[in-house]
Amino acid sequence: MNKILLSLTLALGLFGIAQATVPQRRQFTHKQPDGTSLRLTSVANGRYITYATTDGLAVLRGTDGNFYYAQPAAGEWQCTTHLAHNQAERTTAETALLNKHSLPIEAASQMLANRYPTPRLQRATRSEASTADGLGTYKKSAPGTVCSIGSPVIPVVMVNFADRTFTDTIDATKVTRFFNEPGYADEQGSKGSVKDYFTAQSQGLFTPTFSVVATVTLPKGYAYYGANSTSGRIDEHITDFITDALAQAEKTVDFSAYATNGEVPLVSFMFAGPGEQSSFEKGCEDYIWAQFSTRSFTVNQGAVRINSYFVGNELLQSYGATPNDITAAHMDGVGLFSHEFGHALGLPDFYYTGRNAAIKDSLLTMDYWSIMDYGQYYFNGYAPPGYTAYERSFMGWLRVTELSEAQTGVKLYAFGQEELGPTAYVIRNPECPSEYYLLENRQIGTWYPKRMGTGMLVTHVDYEAGAWLSNAVNNDPLHQRMAYIPADNKKDGTRTRKGITLTQLFNGYKGDLFPGLQNVTSLTDDTLPATTLFNGTAGKLGKPILNISQNEQGVISFDFITPGPSSITEMPGTTPTAAKAVYSLTGRRILNWQQAEPGVYILSDGTKVIKH
Repeated sequence: MNKILLSLTLALGLFGIAQATVPQRRQFTHKQPDGTSLRLTSVANGRYITYATTDGLAVLRGTDGNFYYAQPAAGEWQCTTHLAHNQAERTTAETALLNKHSLPIEAASQMLANRYPTPRLQRATRSEASTADGLGTYKKSAPGTVCSIGSPVIPVVMVNFADRTFTDTIDATKVTRFFNEPGYADEQGSKGSVKDYFTAQSQGLFTPTFSVVATVTLPKGYAYYGANSTSGRIDEHITDFITDALAQAEKTVDFSAYATNGEVPLVSFMFAGPGEQSSFEKGCEDYIWAQFSTRSFTVNQGAVRINSYFVGNELLQSYGATPNDITAAHMDGVGLFSHEFGHALGLPDFYYTGRNAAIKDSLLTMDYWSIMDYGQYYFNGYAPPGYTAYERSFMGWLRVTELSEAQTGVKLYAFGQEELGPTAYVIRNPECPSEYYLLENRQIGTWYPKRMGTGMLVTHVDYEAGAWLSNAVNNDPLHQRMAYIPADNKKDGTRTRKGITLTQLFNGYKGDLFPGLQNVTSLTDDTLPATTLFNGTAGKLGKPILNISQNEQGVISFDFITPGPSSITEMPGTTPTAAKAVYSLTGRRILNWQQAEPGVYILSDGTKVIKH
């Protein structure tokens, strides 16, 4: 049995202009050749993938498909010839060896960070927003490779390999329907086509059409194009994949039909079989990892330039108890393509894109709340939640109303009810207009599931162009620049991180909304969570949101308080004027002033008062 591993079975996207999709987060059990069952977690961020034991030791998959301990050697990874085991099943000698030579997954990740520093991505790949505050402008396109306003036609090339072709039921007609058909529902849980998703999210401002222009067969097998290099590069021959596919396609396709001034914004390639980012069986490292890139190519004798491409897989596999137990394979959902197409429109990733495994395993980012994070995998990608208010505004699809003056009974309507009133509010840091809180109303619909609850979703944005451009928005655990504020002060992550049932997981998401399961009716400087700030001298927003409620029609109401006089006013024991509501410092409305305990209170005009 060959126990020797490739020197590094990691997959790192070294294209300075490429982005790979976040991998599915799964724990799995692998049957080792000595009969033991090894519990592992895949550790990846879209540029690399490796594996860790439950106690945090780095292991590598051998050419025989089994897992071996890794050890450091001259700044590199090096495999041992020792099969990996769960901590409780290790021998005394094995434990002693690991005490001397094991490699913690955190140290392994740091080696990669040192060797492969995060590249600064090209403008069109990860653009800063069209406005200085990052919010964008209604009906103005975001500066991605594909204009986010309009009705572009995107060419799609279906790609077979020499040794792997599309399944019999997935042909050009099926793929065309998947991309374009209103109400597409072939796969269980599907809510619509890719075009349905973007038409709904943009409310008709962006209605792309996808045209399957060719089905080609490449001269080499899938493992050639998808294999990861021994130095750590993901999909070492991905350039060959693109050039070979285009060489076949341009024999029958006039790409100038999809060009403006000789340039095609994007070509989509769908390849036969599963993708590495969502696969776990032996040999899955040889699958291509789904990705978007602004690397350009010319076709039609150099007459047409292709400015960006997306590469995605045909199939999503289901697994049994072990990685090699593939129980089913169906066409992958719209979530994968919609996530990557979001990059083409200019959006960054909102998950952790760094290489520190310890941070990645513990840091909770936007998760299911954003398709640019783990939301792309909701219901296996067949029913991804709709874009957040920030994402819609960034792409020019949403008007956001600024709250600056104190108001009571502010109404917040659900997305799609703009004729009734505002569907998103922004509250800015007065010392830094690019830092703000966004309020939106989440209600059940085609692209928003009942199991995530209803209510007001609050996100805290601290926009900085460099973080967006370098695709590192949420890489600092102490300074996440795009983060939701959970009403219950608890983020829930994903199932594999918590080891809980889906019902428990999504009850946690219901608790993220205001007022939510816990009936949280206020968000102030003094509540938990609090309206904290990263910029300026105050450290707190100083603009309480009080008396949050949701009626039977799903309309959110709240009172918005702005700073009043800086001094504290003495208040006699009589009831304040009826025009001014009174709140405790934690946001609880005081209905009977005479019975209120002595202390400091806030009036609805922002004035602080004291009662003795």
